[in-house]
Amino acid sequence: VVSSCRRRGACYRYWVEFITKVDTWFLAAVYGSGVIMFAMATLLRDRPMPIRMVLALFAVALVFVGATVPLVTYGIEEDGHLESRGIWGSGTICHVDSIRSITPSQELRASEAASTDRLRIERTDGSTVLVAVRDKKGFLDAVVKASTVLHRDGLVVTRKPPGSASGSP
Repeated sequence: VVSSCRRRGACYRYWVEFITKVDTWFLAAVYGSGVIMFAMATLLRDRPMPIRMVLALFAVALVFVGATVPLVTYGIEEDGHLESRGIWGSGTICHVDSIRSITPSQELRASEAASTDRLRIERTDGSTVLVAVRDKKGFLDAVVKASTVLHRDGLVVTRKPPGSASGSP
């Protein structure tokens, strides 16, 4: 997907965008929890009103979270910045040339990725980010294409060995 965007006041013509992958179990757990809390609030008629209101508010919040998590997108701007965009916030993850490696991962660590089928991005500073995109191969191709120091082997992206030609294969 190619569209235009504005970032920090500068206009970049290309934004390659990838929609987040969301597992069905995640949506079922979030919506199911919301329904259970709402049912509990309804069934606890003999309890004080504040308890029922708190349960009902948590139920609405869970349903809202379940509805908004799938709206997260990841993209690569023409200047090489890997971005995350969503209702909960947007920002730069890193520049593609500061990526050390990208590997498939099923880590359950906290992340905005609502799927266990994730990609683990390790940056040159040692920090990691977990993302889940529907089109993994397209995402990896776009990262390698935007970078001068990365190459791809299947679903693994690593830095090119020192002395290899710049540009993507």
